[in-house]
Order: sequence, then C-alpha cells, then structure tokens
Amino acid sequence: KDEAEEQFLIYMKEHYPYIMRMDKPMTRKEASKLKELYGEEIVTDVFDAMNNCRQLIKKYRSAYQTANNWCTRRIQNTPKSNEQRD
Repeated sequence: KDEAEEQFLIYMKEHYPYIMRMDKPMTRKEASKLKELYGEEIVTDVFDAMNNCRQLIKKYRSAYQTANNWCTRRIQNTPKSNEQRD
C-alpha cells in the first residue's frame, strides 16, 4: 500500500471506526469517487451519519455501496435552492 492509502486508513479508523469495521470497508479510491460525485460536504455528512448508525455493521455489508445510496437519497430529499416556493 502506498503512503496516501495508509494515511487514509489511519484517518478513517480514527474518525469513522464503524465504517471501517464493515465487511467491505471504505477505500481511498472509493471515498475519492464519492467526493467527486457528491461533494465533500455531503460525503462527510453521510460518513458521520453512517458512523452513528447502531445497525450499520449488522444491516449493511459494503461501506461504498451504503455511502453511495445514502448520498443519493440525501440529494433526492434536498429541495433545490432555485425552485420557487408558494
């Protein structure tokens, strides 16, 4: 593993231990892809939510798939700022 991957793993284990204990933990490449797709703020919010989910390890297997699904839902449930309201 390269130095960047090692640093990523250390960071994730310190800040998001439950995500890293999943059957398929998050990789640096996967986290980067999520940030490209959804932006750092949404991904960080989703990682925080996942890490606080009691059933995370029991209910979900893949950290990437779970985060991707949660990011997608978060975007779908967020009203667009340019929509007019009555």
